[in-house]
This record gives sequence, structure tokens and C-alpha cells, in this order.
Amino acid sequence: MNLLDDAGWLERTWPPERPGYRWRRKRVAGENLGASLYELPPGEKAFPYHYELGNDELLVVVSGRPTLRDPDGERRLEPGDCVLFPSGP
Repeated sequence: MNLLDDAGWLERTWPPERPGYRWRRKRVAGENLGASLYELPPGEKAFPYHYELGNDELLVVVSGRPTLRDPDGERRLEPGDCVLFPSGP
């Protein structure tokens, strides 16, 4: 698979009834590795505030400047930034 081609994208709104959470996702790896590429239109969010259970999550900013919200507040991320979300609240 290629990160930059147009194949394999899934358009999604989550939660379905909540505006402002529109994205598209492409699975990057197999069944045992949860790796996906998300593309967010300007002003949209991927999910409401959430946490991971059972596995860590790594966010890598490929392009753009998304805003990250965590218990300490909000901060703007830059391309190349990596953020680890350990399992748990």
C-alpha cells in the first residue's frame, strides 16, 4: 500500500449523529497492528475525547497543524510531531 495514493480510503463521521467529527481513514497494516492514516478536513475532529484500552496509540503528524487536546489543555502540533497515548485514561 502507498500512503499517498487514493486507494483504500474509508469516509467516516464518528459519532454518526454528532457534527464536526468527519474524517477519512486508510488501514496501513495487518490485523495484529492497529495502524491507520487519518485525514481531517480543516475544522473537523477525529473523535470526541477518548482513551485507549489494551494497547498504546502513537500519533504521527504527516502534514498540517492539528490541535491536540489532553488533560493539560490544548496545543498545536507540527508536521513530524509524535505523541504517545499510553493505554488507560
